[in-house]
Amino acid sequence: MDSPLLDYCRKNPRPYTYFAIGSAPHTSVGDLTPKWDQIVPVFLREVTMPTRAIHYDPWFKLPWLMEYFKDAEFSEFANGWRFVDGNLEVILFPTEFKHYGQYSDPQDDWIVEDLVAQSLEQKTLFVLQEYTGQEVQMWFRRLYEATSNKPMFRSKILFDMTYGDDAGCMTDLTKYRPYYTRRGDFINLTLLTGDEMQKNIGLNPDIDAHILKFYRSKCIELVEFHIVNYRRRVKGESVLNKCAWYGENAHPAEIMDVLHGKFSELAPVLQRLGFLTPYKLSELEGLLTKYYLIDMYEWAPTFKRMLG
Repeated sequence: MDSPLLDYCRKNPRPYTYFAIGSAPHTSVGDLTPKWDQIVPVFLREVTMPTRAIHYDPWFKLPWLMEYFKDAEFSEFANGWRFVDGNLEVILFPTEFKHYGQYSDPQDDWIVEDLVAQSLEQKTLFVLQEYTGQEVQMWFRRLYEATSNKPMFRSKILFDMTYGDDAGCMTDLTKYRPYYTRRGDFINLTLLTGDEMQKNIGLNPDIDAHILKFYRSKCIELVEFHIVNYRRRVKGESVLNKCAWYGENAHPAEIMDVLHGKFSELAPVLQRLGFLTPYKLSELEGLLTKYYLIDMYEWAPTFKRMLG
């Protein structure tokens, strides 16, 4: 499909593109603070290379934008407007960005997907932020799985700079920003494996907080998966959650041994992050080895409470 925007971007590449959906402000220019400025957010102002911001929102009003960009060069662009201020170029469309529907009807997602392809071809950075509350991680993951160059995709393409923590219309833009490697590429936390995440421990306290959240969740998932099987086997029923580590009629003790072993694989990471103290580890180890002393319906809540 033809698109003046895509043609223009292809002929005039920039090293860094920020694509925002639903980013129009609902306050006066004078009352807009860095915390809520989604047009040129704090993280984009920090980028030293030439940047391009692309916005879609039916609530954009030209008089408001003229006041916001009072020192910028203005021109009309297709069905929208273009402002240039030094190394920053901003293109805004006062229209709704529509995602694929229930039956995958062609909407506007193809525009982003073409820009992603351009960035991969040109080896430039592209970050998308959705401010409407629309979930984008499944879309992001689908594009990642479809690409033939996954290392390049992970280093150059980022959907949601909060990494799943606070994407929406009220994202605090003084708090969140993309994470970068020493080479200036993205650290794409939501696409990293657990082992890859561990290599980034200690680079940044915010990154550590994300990794901790990930591994704590893995611990909870581990407990919830196996404890159901343990309770069913105690009652003489076959396991509910099948796995490769034990059979459907495994002894309850065998199931808890597996749970203990799997937790022991995660524990060193939680210790490196400073979350799992020697005392807390000792308490959890006691719970894992003396599980039979606790009511089986109270075991999981007790473990989660001790884990913190």
